[in-house]
Amino acid sequence: ILSHLPGQPKYARHKREKQGSPKLLFVAFDGTWHGSVKSSKETVVSSLPDLISMGEEVRKIRVNGVGTDNLTDKVLGGLGGWGTRRNVITAYRNIADDYNKGDRIIFCGYSRGAWAARYLAMIIECLGLVRDGDTEFFKRLYDACKKDPYLTKANKDDLRRNYKFWDDVQIDALCCFDTVGSLGIPLFGIAKPLSYLHRSKYKTKVIDHVPNNVKYAFHALALHETRSPYSPTYMCGHNVHQVFFLGDHGNMGKLGQQEGLVHAPLAWMVQQLSSHLGITFDEDKLKKRFPSCTSEGQTEMMSRQGTHDTTHEVMMKHAWCCPSGSIPGAGVGRLVIMGRKDRNPGMVLNYCDAECTDSSTSESTQHEAASAHAQVHIGARGRQECGFSDAVPGYLGVQPMDPNQVFYWKRRAAGEQEVVAADIIREAKVGLLEARLLGLPAAAASHPECCGLNRTQDGDIDTEVSSENEETSDSRVRQSTKVRIKKWFNRRLGASI
Repeated sequence: ILSHLPGQPKYARHKREKQGSPKLLFVAFDGTWHGSVKSSKETVVSSLPDLISMGEEVRKIRVNGVGTDNLTDKVLGGLGGWGTRRNVITAYRNIADDYNKGDRIIFCGYSRGAWAARYLAMIIECLGLVRDGDTEFFKRLYDACKKDPYLTKANKDDLRRNYKFWDDVQIDALCCFDTVGSLGIPLFGIAKPLSYLHRSKYKTKVIDHVPNNVKYAFHALALHETRSPYSPTYMCGHNVHQVFFLGDHGNMGKLGQQEGLVHAPLAWMVQQLSSHLGITFDEDKLKKRFPSCTSEGQTEMMSRQGTHDTTHEVMMKHAWCCPSGSIPGAGVGRLVIMGRKDRNPGMVLNYCDAECTDSSTSESTQHEAASAHAQVHIGARGRQECGFSDAVPGYLGVQPMDPNQVFYWKRRAAGEQEVVAADIIREAKVGLLEARLLGLPAAAASHPECCGLNRTQDGDIDTEVSSENEETSDSRVRQSTKVRIKKWFNRRLGASI
């Protein structure tokens, strides 16, 4: 273990803290089998920091995905996530080497890399950022994380003893693309027996609550991933923004030469960093990365000419809404081996305001108090208008008669009582920059101030409930959902609450 951990003898690690203008530390955690210099595969994680303008003084810290070193690492890292903890500690060291007071920090990760980013944010919240760490310290930290992944029982004073730390280090943004748990072999189906080769204290639900040192958390999720091992680890907490996109797990991170489904979550993430953090991006690089990118003038002209963003003619031009053919997914063979588990976008309960941020609050209570509204990207609306009914599984898109009301997705059937799902899922707002990158007219964009989760109330959506019974009906639905959520969490997560 010692030979794989970062660090130098303590006497050689007296850090020289340079004075100068604040910089932006962009820590990129790639997904499984991605990120190696030998790999030609490009992901959103490797591409996103390169799109940022030079004026932001970006310092890129890249962390390869697990399974990129050698054949053994490829097998063990790919199957079970071996090496993730080592990568997290390495990233911690690299940040500690570069960080100075006043610097901004962005964590970005895809798949298991997204889990690693979230895990590292938790470590920094728990311990702070070491200023003079050496090999002994990093080994001590590694062993502590291995023994107690949550660091709930670890003696933090012992870990920090004899070292200096930056305390209260803030992560300005946590950008995650389809987070998948990492420690332990996440195998299901007929391959499940392999999971007994490696037992771990880690549970799939680690880092469900975003650490309080994260200012903003953005999470892009796949609507059409059905493989059990790729079940996502959702977020909850303050200023969490989660949006579902067309496609499977690979469509959330793997970039190709041509425009594809992956460009939608990447454009959305660019918009979030621009709107919430004020990050500026290089216009030439954006045009090169996004084939449908238009200038501000072209976007405004499309709106003046009356081009509507969801018409069949417009959407047929954009591969990111999959206007033709079937949505990519796992074949029958893989599903037999891995097992099948459909995603339920109505299950996600988001936070977009300061409500219910107390980490001591029980998880069931957090979800009861949260706004029961997932968000779906506009690309799903485009696919439905192209004649497909599989855009949002289990839901039908509805365009309200009132133009001031938001587009939404309505649950097709009440379903089983055991299934906790929202009856209504709202469409995510589109920012002006995002609209430009995807070739949409300015009319498709809305105010980028927030995701809108705490701006639109239940009464803003016309669900054909008569006005005289609306208040009673809404109260009944909220109470029913609340009871179902409590029962679900008590049954499934009771042991960990």
